[in-house]
Amino acid sequence: IIFSISSGYMAWPPPAPRPALVNVPMFDGIRIHPGNHPRETEGCILVGLRRSVATSEVLESRLAFNPLLEKLEAACSAGDVWIDIINPGGLK
Repeated sequence: IIFSISSGYMAWPPPAPRPALVNVPMFDGIRIHPGNHPRETEGCILVGLRRSVATSEVLESRLAFNPLLEKLEAACSAGDVWIDIINPGGLK
């Protein structure tokens, strides 16, 4: 994971360094950021505390993202961080 500002970042919230996954085979620019709707990502990881199966929305995204960001920053400062992506049951 590295922290950088995305060139495709939305106007709000203001640009800030966000975690980005690196060395992912066949993928580039995978970031972890808040968002609620599938239209708010082009393959990035949206985090949340809940999800709506009916609307495919991620819910309570900022409540989940801010503590995760603090943990990732601390972990990255201490050394390498590895993330395994697991898709239980083929969720989309």
